[in-house]
Amino acid sequence: MKKRILHVIPSLAAGGAERQLVNLVNHTTAEFSHFICVFNNAGFFAPTIHASGHKVCELGVLGKHPWFSAASKLHSIINNYKPDIIKTWLYDANIVGRLVQIFNPKIPLITTLHSSDYEPETIRAANWSLFKIEGLR
Repeated sequence: MKKRILHVIPSLAAGGAERQLVNLVNHTTAEFSHFICVFNNAGFFAPTIHASGHKVCELGVLGKHPWFSAASKLHSIINNYKPDIIKTWLYDANIVGRLVQIFNPKIPLITTLHSSDYEPETIRAANWSLFKIEGLR
């Protein structure tokens, strides 16, 4: 049975993290099934992902920090797709991943920050949700 990996990323616009995601999806073995959810703007890399046989879903959420609306929509996708792993890419997706993990604590979550020039305040803010989630357990 294939391992199902749910990727969450703000967009698939041309960028470094987006390119890494496409490379990962296109160069993994057939034992993995990838499902990519973007907040919006699936345009640039979506055709490449579709061509490799994987799915892309636009959540249709907009705004500077659409964490709660994205988490709500992602929660229903998780219930349907039943991923074995959730992998988040970039700051806003990391926050959303931590929020959905409140209701899906048994699904492993892998989060990444892709830029070494994040300000210390940004890194502390990314850890805020983890502390809150740990407090709920």
